[in-house]
Amino acid sequence: MTSERHSFQLGAFQCKVLSDRTYQGPMDFAKMFPVAPPDQLESALDQYGIDPENITLSFNCFYIDTGQSRILIDTGVGREHEGHFQNHLEAEGITPDSIDHIIFTHGHADHIGGITDAEANLVFPNTKYWMSKPEWDYWQDEANMEHEPPHAIAGAKKNLPLIADQINLIEVEGELLPGISVFNIPGHTIGMMGLLIQSEGQKLIVAADSFHRPFQIEHIDWNAQSDRVPEKAPDSRQKLLQKAVNEDALVLVYHFPHPGLGRVQAQNSTWKWELL
Repeated sequence: MTSERHSFQLGAFQCKVLSDRTYQGPMDFAKMFPVAPPDQLESALDQYGIDPENITLSFNCFYIDTGQSRILIDTGVGREHEGHFQNHLEAEGITPDSIDHIIFTHGHADHIGGITDAEANLVFPNTKYWMSKPEWDYWQDEANMEHEPPHAIAGAKKNLPLIADQINLIEVEGELLPGISVFNIPGHTIGMMGLLIQSEGQKLIVAADSFHRPFQIEHIDWNAQSDRVPEKAPDSRQKLLQKAVNEDALVLVYHFPHPGLGRVQAQNSTWKWELL
């Protein structure tokens, strides 16, 4: 383990959380969580020991070696945007041609950007790509782009056309690969997926961008400004947290400080985050 590479065993699966990048600096929480009542937001920041002038926002990509397949869950922003994910794979001795599957939780640029290099060549030559059909369809509709920021549009237009003939579209919840199941958690985007990883009785849930700060686990109705389908986000958070408790699963959150791992506990009428 380094400060940006965290390895662990999940049953028979070898797993690694690899940080693509880290933002360290100020954050305007009132702007990021506009629906949060100001007094409650201030209380949550105090409770979680968060200094708005110096927060850590990570980009946690996930690697799984099941013994049968090597799988990536999201790929970061890409080297041309100072992403370190590919460097970490190389440092761990994992070559691009050894990756069998890449599963995108959703289509934002900080999740899909690592599949190409600066010259728009595909980095992983032997992989199968997976994305939910509603998510893929959204990014193919030019009319939707008026709702997206420039960096998201640029990421989609650069990367997604290159895999249009290779993408496997997911339409049904359930097992995708042995030990890897997907479930729908729309809210941050229209077709975002969570994943349940399980081996030998041990389980982990990939929460993608359902949460951006740990206090949202306690306040599931506090949508982030970047949530594109805000009316669905709280129900998706509730679904994910209930699943984490029911499955007694570890939870990996993409933007929590690296490695972004913890557990969820049901407490009275709400939920609590326990850092691993």
